[in-house]
Amino acid sequence: MSDPVTILGIESSCDDTAAAVLRAGGEPALLSSVVSSQTDLHAAFGGVVPEIAARAHAEKLDLMVEQAVAEAGIGLRDLDVIAVTAGPGLIGGVLSGVMCAKGLAMGLGLPLIGVNHLAGHALTPRLTDGVAFPYLMLLVSGGHCQFLRVDGVEDFTRLGGTIDDAPGEAVRCWTDPVATCPFPASRRPFCACVTGWWPIRAGFTQGTSPTSAPGSRPRCATCWPRNRAARWPDNRT
Repeated sequence: MSDPVTILGIESSCDDTAAAVLRAGGEPALLSSVVSSQTDLHAAFGGVVPEIAARAHAEKLDLMVEQAVAEAGIGLRDLDVIAVTAGPGLIGGVLSGVMCAKGLAMGLGLPLIGVNHLAGHALTPRLTDGVAFPYLMLLVSGGHCQFLRVDGVEDFTRLGGTIDDAPGEAVRCWTDPVATCPFPASRRPFCACVTGWWPIRAGFTQGTSPTSAPGSRPRCATCWPRNRAARWPDNRT
């Protein structure tokens, strides 16, 4: 059995600033996980504003790291590795996290590992639910939505995915004329229902039609529910 390794993870790819401490080697253990939400900063705009997000990350990253280490009951000198989201994501936010992680790694003399944002999503069920390889995953993450077969930590097979817009585009078009939903839409039950499954189901249904070529990969075409939603107020009668 390998010796335990204590890892500090930093995430800043979109609108939440997060840090966590994980102990790996043997049975993985999540020692702490803290998040600073930016919801209130973006609510007035109906979505994430990249420049505002990047600035908020720069203001909160050191505080989230400090809190995560404190809640884990360790000190910075007890860390063995620094890991950070290195993309894909909003470039300003990603750069904020990467520069913070670089400074910590250099100051502490620790290795720095850049983590693919989507790989992090795909492997999360291993940590949270103990799911064994291989497994099939529907990864819903903005314009990077995709079906994956996950066979190992670095072994992914992309079976299909988004060919145009993010599901959020369809969600926004449906919720704005129907209920004027706040950001995020999950704050209202009706909007949560709309944002949950229907746009994804409709997108994949339209993206992969019965006339698709034999053996073609499943695709998500969210422009169809988006365009239908945009025309909805004119077609109610």
